[in-house]
Amino acid sequence: MSEQHVRATGGFAYGVVGADIHVFGDGTPLYVLRRWTPAPEADPRWLRQQPSRMLHARFAVAPFTGREDELGALHSWCAGGPRRAARWLHAPGGQGKTRLAQQLATELSAQGWTVVTAVEGPGTVLPPPGSQDLAPDGGAGLLLLVDYADRWPLTSLTWLFSNALLHQPGVRARVLLLARGTDPWPALRGALAGEQIDVSTQSLGPLEEPSGPAAGQGERGATFRAARAAFAARYGIAAPAGEPDLTDDDFGLVLAVHMAALVAVDATASGRRAPPDLAGLTLYLLDREHLGWTLLHDGRGAGRITLPPAVMNRVVFTASLSGAQPHERGKRLVDALETGHPTPTVLADHGVCYPPPEGMAGTVLEPLYPDRLAEDFVALTVPGHPADYPAQAWAADTADAVLRHGSGPARAVSTLIAAADRWPHLGPGCLYPLLAADPGLAAAAGGAALTALAELPDITTALLEEVVDAVPRPTPANLVVGAAAVDVRLFPSRLAAAADRHERAWLYSGYGNDLSELGRTKEALEAARRGSELFEELAADDPETYEEHVGRTLTNVAGLLRRVGQVDEAVATQRRVVDLFTRLVQGDPGRYEPYRATALANVSVHLEAVGRWEEAYRANQEAAEAYRTAAVHDPRQRRGLAIALSNAVALTFRPPAEDVALREAVELSRKLVREGEPVELSPLTACLERLRDHLSARGRHEEAVAPAREVAELNRHLAEADPDRYTSAWTRALMSLHGILRDADRPRDAVEVGEEAVTWLRRLADRAPATYLSSLGDAVRRQNGALRAVGLPPEAEVEVERRVLDPDSLRSRVPAASIVVDGWVGELLPVPHLSVAALDETARGLARRRDWPAYWELVRSAPVADAVHLVRRIPRRAGRPDRPLDAELFDWLRSLSPRRTRALVEEAAGAATRTLPEDLGLLSAAYCAFGFGDTVLATARLRSDADERSREVIETVDLESGMRTVLHRGPVHHGALAALGPGEVVALRRCEGHDARAELIRYTESGARVLARGETLTGARLTATAYGCVVSLPLAPRVLALRATGELRQVDIGPWALRTCGPTAVTPRGDRMVLSDGHRLIAVHAALDRVLSAAGVPDWHAPVRDMVFASEDALVTAGAHGGLVLWQLDAEGMRPVASRDTPMLSQLCAVPAWDLVAGHAGSGIRIHCFDPWRDLTPVDAPAAFAGSAGRVREVMAAPGGRHVVYSGQLDAGAPPRHRSFSFVARSHDLHHHGALLRRSPAGLDDAELAALARADAGSPAVRDLLRLAYVMAAPV
Repeated sequence: MSEQHVRATGGFAYGVVGADIHVFGDGTPLYVLRRWTPAPEADPRWLRQQPSRMLHARFAVAPFTGREDELGALHSWCAGGPRRAARWLHAPGGQGKTRLAQQLATELSAQGWTVVTAVEGPGTVLPPPGSQDLAPDGGAGLLLLVDYADRWPLTSLTWLFSNALLHQPGVRARVLLLARGTDPWPALRGALAGEQIDVSTQSLGPLEEPSGPAAGQGERGATFRAARAAFAARYGIAAPAGEPDLTDDDFGLVLAVHMAALVAVDATASGRRAPPDLAGLTLYLLDREHLGWTLLHDGRGAGRITLPPAVMNRVVFTASLSGAQPHERGKRLVDALETGHPTPTVLADHGVCYPPPEGMAGTVLEPLYPDRLAEDFVALTVPGHPADYPAQAWAADTADAVLRHGSGPARAVSTLIAAADRWPHLGPGCLYPLLAADPGLAAAAGGAALTALAELPDITTALLEEVVDAVPRPTPANLVVGAAAVDVRLFPSRLAAAADRHERAWLYSGYGNDLSELGRTKEALEAARRGSELFEELAADDPETYEEHVGRTLTNVAGLLRRVGQVDEAVATQRRVVDLFTRLVQGDPGRYEPYRATALANVSVHLEAVGRWEEAYRANQEAAEAYRTAAVHDPRQRRGLAIALSNAVALTFRPPAEDVALREAVELSRKLVREGEPVELSPLTACLERLRDHLSARGRHEEAVAPAREVAELNRHLAEADPDRYTSAWTRALMSLHGILRDADRPRDAVEVGEEAVTWLRRLADRAPATYLSSLGDAVRRQNGALRAVGLPPEAEVEVERRVLDPDSLRSRVPAASIVVDGWVGELLPVPHLSVAALDETARGLARRRDWPAYWELVRSAPVADAVHLVRRIPRRAGRPDRPLDAELFDWLRSLSPRRTRALVEEAAGAATRTLPEDLGLLSAAYCAFGFGDTVLATARLRSDADERSREVIETVDLESGMRTVLHRGPVHHGALAALGPGEVVALRRCEGHDARAELIRYTESGARVLARGETLTGARLTATAYGCVVSLPLAPRVLALRATGELRQVDIGPWALRTCGPTAVTPRGDRMVLSDGHRLIAVHAALDRVLSAAGVPDWHAPVRDMVFASEDALVTAGAHGGLVLWQLDAEGMRPVASRDTPMLSQLCAVPAWDLVAGHAGSGIRIHCFDPWRDLTPVDAPAAFAGSAGRVREVMAAPGGRHVVYSGQLDAGAPPRHRSFSFVARSHDLHHHGALLRRSPAGLDDAELAALARADAGSPAVRDLLRLAYVMAAPV
């Protein structure tokens, strides 16, 4: 059952179920969420009093017509694609955005969707106190509608996207943002880049209408006729005959066509003539507003008002600018008008004409709708236009009163700007004088108002300069885009007035920054380049003054180059900056060393972005040394030094004495805080977290306690000062400390810390259950583990909804296609999987039940050392097996010492690993490949050779014999590799020349041969199989199959419902594989001659970015947005059986012998390991990596192969005499007798049993263990 959580904040009680409330410091919500309700049925008589009411989207009088294609596009967007998506729907006012959104909401609601509306909080009228149940009904999905999105502050929109409402497990969420323009969209899209939200835009163009004889047969004619019939029904008359000419561009607006239909009906009913153009229609409807006020005043309408029409005119003008107001605010505003009538009477009479919507009874001054008609009314009320409509001398003063006494300038200023865009007199006659008197009004109205103001054609540059000068500095995030739009508008005039090259250089540099803020990155790059060119020209004449600015502007150029994807050029440009400041440092180190340090840090950032970790690390180290030097003269540079020292740990190649560097970063940060830098702005917390995680990852848990505790204390102080912002971070820090205390074997201390964390998480979960309930459940579970460890009773577990994988839902992702499948034949005798990690837990359960026969079977299936340990729990008399052979084996196991046995096994297993030659350069698994089921490894490595023509070397190495064969030396052009055998490699390379086409090359000892060439090879992946090699093409619906004989053929995968081919995976036997385009999985025979099975990828997991077989019948896929899924393949098909939330993983590899799947997380600096047979539970690195697990950076294993290769700074943790920070690669032989002793004898295949039988160890004790393992592997 759902619970409601209502909290009174700042006098406003507002609650939601299934969502968060985000509030300002005074308790006012940033926005309000309400469940959408369909249009109410309005009284036709009331509608006829003021016909404009029938145009209000709220009443939906005119049926939805004319936008069927756009509605279909929105339905497709809702039904397909990722689980969370946002769309910016934009069009001019009156184009039908709101009506289209209402229709979508109506249809989706009928299909079981939950539909919610969001209204910005500050400056708007909030709903009455109460609670909104927004929890999804278990239906098809959630649609969130955001109107006037271009008027929302960017920060409020980004907070909205973090709301738990959009993150419900298993619920498809769609956010539809309605706006007039697109200027705020690039900034919002950039803010959402890391949120795993699919973003798109959709525009509404004008309604189409043919001219000539076919006039009236298009969208406009159909919309007109449907609306006319609906309006005539409200008037109780037959629809009038005849249709106006709708071919004028003005009637491209849906609102204009509806106005024409409404006026045609009203004119017929009242015996008038309908005007033919949009201007005339506007005047007609406004005249009807005046007539409605008069009739009500004269007592001839439904209701009676005492306010004269002239006074009502002014109040309606006021409401059109102010928008609906809370009662007290509205009362003060009307008081300021000094109408000569009692304010309660004014508000009551206005409410008769313009009542608030249902559920908003506490509000006053409801504006005239639709918005466009209200804007026209405001413009026509201001003197200066030629239209036949009475202007009022009080208009400008009334607008000023609204700005001074209303709830904020946002709506009033935005309305005036929108109206001034269509009515040129409004700017000089009202808007511009108001802004000249108070230029800060534009900034106070928000970034959207600034953007719209910059687009007005007749605004003077002088006024815009005053407006932009009034923007606060530093510019708040909500105003950055708007201020940039004003600056971009002013650039031509500023450039024309520039007195010299110096001023033009500064202008171009600033212009580039402004264009960048607007998302116009390519234009920004050109402007930044022009600015740097001008500074270089100035520096040629006056280097002392301008070379520094050359470096700064080139830094901007480099950043923009990286954003447009030209990373190599970005790195080269940033290196120019480094060279420049390196030279300047020679003359004035105190002044230029900080610039050089920052330039080096930027080089590191650019290199890290493209995965060039070794170079990034070196640049970061140079930056750290430069900051260290600069800090001697300028203590402020210690901040940069602390960040650089801390960043080094996050890069692939860690620095020598990394503990020293991290601790120095912490101490530097502490000094900065002691000297006055705020904790929240200092790097202290981040540095302490890095130190904490570094120590904990290396098993130095006791040392990790101190930094973990300090992180918790720092967050505690921040939470006390700003609870809403930092309490969540504090609880996370407490739980990190809790875990480290448990690891340090200090459960009592952990209980104390966990109690505090759970207490605060309960408070957070009470306030926002959808966001924090899962964290609370995890904290309680972990705290219970600590309570049990000290002998205390556990707390009640917190019930948390878990995501359930529904295989039936996958069908929706498979396109309409007929795929004939032969079926997947599973293993006849599948090996039972029981992870070593689960052995002890299973054994304890069996021992508690005293189920000794089952316990004995478990012992027989365990690795030798574990069997010797486990067997000692079986009582000699009650549990000894009856069968003679088993009894003999039982006695043999009981006779061995567990500690001695494990030591012998570890000693033997150590011999299975050997170090590979240092110059092999196994720095990245992306440039290495095993031959299928073979001992051959192919590599593409770089030599430290000045000759670029021979820097790259492709070779094979036989890991059993050690024989190396060089197949190619040349420029650095290769990407993917596949080894076909000793001395034979297939590789993808980029051609030299301007077109840089891709080529598929086969290298052998006798030479190289081009197998294929073309653009469609770009990004191809190579997978070795038992039949040769498969080349997947991400740009075409086909793959290439290379046979071992050298035959290359093309296979069309379109009939298999694959649009392209991306990730692939081959089974350990190499005879079957799975192909994927990211959204579908197609299992095929490795010869690519038949399909075996097919499945669709769940939306929340799509697209798949990588995959690997964990066994012959089990596939693991990694989603592009994170997460793993385990798929079972059998005669029934391919289905998901387990899932695990993980970081984004790549370069998956599997070692079935170890029950292991591993992959790179994020930037690739850490290997994550999972057990596929325990629901993909995260596990520690394999025992074979003992002593170096935390330093492993690459793991490679061949399907069906016998070797695992891993590399990294493996000796960094060795004793001092043997310690080294060099990059080391090692190979572990899975068929070595030491490796086999670590394995479960029951899980060994025929080849491994044969290797075990012929193994010959030097130690008699080890030989006995080998014989024991062989006996244990024998079938019972």
